[in-house]
Amino acid sequence: MGCEACGSFQPTKTQLYRQSVVVISQAELHRRVTKALTKAGVEYSCQGAVIIPTGIDLEDIVAMLGADTHLTSHQLDQIRIFDFDPGSSDLTWLSTATTAQKLLVSAGSSEVEECLHRGAIETHFQPIVATKSKQVIGYEALSRGRASSGSVIAPDRLFSYAQQTDSIFFLDRLCRETSIRTAARLGLQGRLFVNFLPNAIYDPRQCLKTTLAIADASGFDPRRIVFEVTESEQIIDFSHLKEIFRYYRSHGFQVALDDVGSGYAGLNTLVGLVPDVIKLDRELIQDIDREPFKRSVAAGLIQAALGEGIEVVAEGVETIGELGCVVDLGASLIQGYVFARPSVDPISEVEWPSGV
Repeated sequence: MGCEACGSFQPTKTQLYRQSVVVISQAELHRRVTKALTKAGVEYSCQGAVIIPTGIDLEDIVAMLGADTHLTSHQLDQIRIFDFDPGSSDLTWLSTATTAQKLLVSAGSSEVEECLHRGAIETHFQPIVATKSKQVIGYEALSRGRASSGSVIAPDRLFSYAQQTDSIFFLDRLCRETSIRTAARLGLQGRLFVNFLPNAIYDPRQCLKTTLAIADASGFDPRRIVFEVTESEQIIDFSHLKEIFRYYRSHGFQVALDDVGSGYAGLNTLVGLVPDVIKLDRELIQDIDREPFKRSVAAGLIQAALGEGIEVVAEGVETIGELGCVVDLGASLIQGYVFARPSVDPISEVEWPSGV
């Protein structure tokens, strides 16, 4: 079971007397999770919406869902997990189902707390490539935690814990400042896409002030910063986000809207904010070369955006087929594994596939 390239999960004694099942009613989400299980070398069976893993315990299931599936908090909330004793006739376990997201937050919370106490955040950078020049024009800064044991703490765990402990403002600022310092130290060229959570910014003036201060102290040209709103499904106050966009743009900064096409950052959000850059959601990009409806939706979004002078990033491009499709549709910029994974030592040049 398993493969060296993907890693494998070793059964623990828990599985000898416990059974965990995963219930996912949404078909595309179900497909993504089973694909991740297969990639990780985990054996499983399916009965409709129910996934029954073999030789893996609850803790490993939760760890895999957090690290290997690249799911949003909202998607993880749609995954229900039951953990029970298969030899028992007691059916009270039916009422104990919880979501993958809640389990991720509770798992290892002390490790996350200790990480935040030390401010142990590191930045991984993923290059963004222009379709016309075929050159790297910038990077998205992606934050990770680093436990004292040396293991990486996924961003979902960091931000979920911060939300629950009312420390989201601190974490959002720490990630932003760390990304700018690190980009300056590495001498990265081009634009720097810095994520922010709109619900963590109480006052855009103060946020911009601290950002400019850290850029100045680091010798980083602040005009290269693009503020990218992330976790769009958690937008609580749209008017507040609109004011943040207006304030940043009035001071000469570009703003980007992530997850466009996901259902949370749809046409109404796009029209209401009119950002400088939009990023098409990876769910829309995945298999776009093989799914005509996805292609039609993306074509409409790209055409509408470019008509308003908005740059379009096709995010999550992993295959040559997907790359060729989004290039044909007119996407301005490309980001994804087809060129490079996020890295602490990112590449500055890419090898563009021939024939695309």
